[in-house]
Amino acid sequence: MEKLQKLIDEVLEITYGKYGARWRRELYETDRVKYHILLSGGSFYDRVHKAELEGKNKQSLGE
Repeated sequence: MEKLQKLIDEVLEITYGKYGARWRRELYETDRVKYHILLSGGSFYDRVHKAELEGKNKQSLGE
């Protein structure tokens, strides 16, 4: 089971980026209703992309 979870995490990171996958995982674990609303409303991928860009910007600034 642990290997399967590791594989899932790798696929999510490839799909959404490091910070986008982290944001998605945190949202899914803390607020599944909002996760499904964003997903069904079509704005989920925009939010993941925004989280990825914010994470990269913070990393490049050294935060």
